[in-house]
Amino acid sequence: MRGSIQGALSARRRASRAALSSAAWLVILAGCGDELAAPQPLSPGNFRTAVTQEVAARLGAGDRFVLPDPPREPYAQVSAEAAAEIAVAWSRTFGQYVRGEFERIHGKPIDFQSLRVGAPAYYANAAYEPVAADVHPGIRNGIGPQYLVYLVDDEGPVISIAVAAFGQSRVEGGRLILPSAGGMEVVPNPLPRDAGFFAPLSPEQAAALANRATGMRVSAVPELVMPGRGFHPQHARWRVSLERPVAARVGSRAGDHLTREVYVGLRGTMSLPAQAQPAESSEFDPSTQRHYRVVRRAGRPVSFERAGFPNH
Repeated sequence: MRGSIQGALSARRRASRAALSSAAWLVILAGCGDELAAPQPLSPGNFRTAVTQEVAARLGAGDRFVLPDPPREPYAQVSAEAAAEIAVAWSRTFGQYVRGEFERIHGKPIDFQSLRVGAPAYYANAAYEPVAADVHPGIRNGIGPQYLVYLVDDEGPVISIAVAAFGQSRVEGGRLILPSAGGMEVVPNPLPRDAGFFAPLSPEQAAALANRATGMRVSAVPELVMPGRGFHPQHARWRVSLERPVAARVGSRAGDHLTREVYVGLRGTMSLPAQAQPAESSEFDPSTQRHYRVVRRAGRPVSFERAGFPNH
């Protein structure tokens, strides 16, 4: 009994530390990008003119994109439905331990027991190759794919929660049970009141904003991609393909750069991959006292620069 109590307390402490760390990050996030208006929830309205005819013909109910199933990975992945259930269970189980900080950032009291899922669980593809099976699960979760889930109340978004697709958490009786050996199972971030669905945007919002910024129609269903190491999952970007190349002004680079892709991130920021992309990094596994190579997947940029489109 003593061991089980200690295990439960340890799990609570882990969840609390992770949540408070996330909260500190969001204080900074909430104050940046003020020149970009926070988008309204979910759909930007009828945006068929923002996509090609071929893409428009494949839109689902309510003019929403039909997102593809998650790709095959070497480890079992939770479903979108399970990720949503885990997010709600986190709120019911651990919300009380971060109430003060989360309510301070959100700007009003939070009823953690009544929060509900308010948007699709968006699957963010991994930017790195999976690590070996003997590496600590926390590392595997941290660099792997994630589901991003919004918890809302009657007034709008309250928390953005990242759920590890490779995670081993389970829900019993509405309570979240964390694995004894794990980490990065759930990464919750409180959202400022009235900020909207900005972490991440919906794919419809991303497509509409890319069309507005570039003047080009979107030629494929946007793909959500995880950020590089050192960034929270909520920094995932939508990779948006355009029907024709467009001239972009990128960071401090001289001249314009032609591109048929734009990455749309928090609050609609437009980015393009930086010229230099790290091929790999090193991750320390405390359970084995070894360093492991974390290899970037081909075609998955992890370093970005802000982009503008001067000809539109």
